[in-house]
Amino acid sequence: MNQFSTNPLDEQEIFCVKERIPELQTFENVGSSQKTHFFNGAILEASSKLVIGNKTVAENVLMKPNCDCAISQSNKRYLREYNINTDYVDPNPLLFRALGFSEQKCKILTYALGFDELPIVAMVTAYNFAEQKEDEALPEPAVMFKSKEDDLLTNTQAIELVADWLFENSYSTSLYEEYEKFDNIEDAWIASEISAIAREYAEKLEEEPRAQFEAACFYECAVDLVEELIVKSKTVYTLLQKKYNSGGLILAALLLTWGVNEMGETILCYDVGTTDTAIIASQDLYDRNGTLTNMIDSVVFKYFESVGYSEGYAMTSRSSIPDIPEDILDEISDTYMYIAEAICDDLSFEMHM
Repeated sequence: MNQFSTNPLDEQEIFCVKERIPELQTFENVGSSQKTHFFNGAILEASSKLVIGNKTVAENVLMKPNCDCAISQSNKRYLREYNINTDYVDPNPLLFRALGFSEQKCKILTYALGFDELPIVAMVTAYNFAEQKEDEALPEPAVMFKSKEDDLLTNTQAIELVADWLFENSYSTSLYEEYEKFDNIEDAWIASEISAIAREYAEKLEEEPRAQFEAACFYECAVDLVEELIVKSKTVYTLLQKKYNSGGLILAALLLTWGVNEMGETILCYDVGTTDTAIIASQDLYDRNGTLTNMIDSVVFKYFESVGYSEGYAMTSRSSIPDIPEDILDEISDTYMYIAEAICDDLSFEMHM
């Protein structure tokens, strides 16, 4: 049974005991344009496809996999300096070579902690994307949640989804265990001081009294978890915004995927701050006109406009999207390179070149 908690984890602990290191497996050329490596879960998954508005507008964009992987790993290394746990652990070439991988292969392998992915995704921004000339800065970062089906959620809906997920994945809660000893379930309700909202949620979910109490405990646990994600997501955004600003870039919006590891602790997982999971704009252009423009999308839409194609994000089918010529793909690749070089330390970027 999984145990939910918020205790800090030393990611390097896994290297202390040899028996705990799982077998390393490699799967290459997954699909037509992906290269994926697995080591205790998904580690590095890179696609060269350019996707805008959930539609693939180009099948092969040079340098995209290398740049996005370098950006994500550089960001995770940076965030861990501020005690933000992630699924990624610094590469250990000696370990990989001991497992039979070549020195060249070791340069593109990374190690990741196992985790259960949460059913909600956090969206963070510090800008007001209103339909006006200027994109005004907000007093502080704002966090919203989406479901895996891409539906916007209220905080209450997010809490209910997490509560359901904790129950379905057989997590235990210290809150329920603390009051499980009560013979009289009503005494347990009184002693626990569970909120009326949690009780209402539980009554809709369960009929048996003790099952209701357990469901209410899961709800209270989900409340704490969602509040924790809001705080952590704001922290991640603020730290990355500082990093991007130092490279002359604005991190205009950020999509964050969170998970829970085997210790029951929340960790940041998958890609972080890449061109697929963020809107990245030029600080110079924003200072000039006050408008945030996605650096990758702008290259594509500028070309679309030149050939009279204006559907933009309302793309309906692959066949209706104009083919992008090689010189435009090269320009997009150059933009990926520019972004990666601006925000990556030399090691993380060189590692995937």
